[in-house]
Amino acid sequence: MRRASLCLTLAVFIAAVVCAANVPSAAAQGEWASFWTKFKTAVVKGDRQAVLSLSDSTQMPADYAALFGTRAAKRCFARARAVKDEQGGYSVFCGEQGYYFKKVRGQFRFTESFAND
Repeated sequence: MRRASLCLTLAVFIAAVVCAANVPSAAAQGEWASFWTKFKTAVVKGDRQAVLSLSDSTQMPADYAALFGTRAAKRCFARARAVKDEQGGYSVFCGEQGYYFKKVRGQFRFTESFAND
């Protein structure tokens, strides 16, 4: 009887630890979804100020129009799906252009563009 009680207590403890470990992941997923909706909406609408406010100011490229202002970029962002990497950042691919997003000072931000090889 005592052994069964100990096993039940251990199982409840393990379940609680597993659930607690998944909470930050779910919260981060919600943070990303909220950020991504704002960012892609800003690109599609051509709202330069909103895109800039959702970008890491130390990394924002000088040529905004080439990265976000084209019709192709707007069409792509409207339907693009982000790919999560092992470090918790996300990449979006639009033709030959890639975009990278990660947390900066605790908030998701656009941080860099790169060639989609």
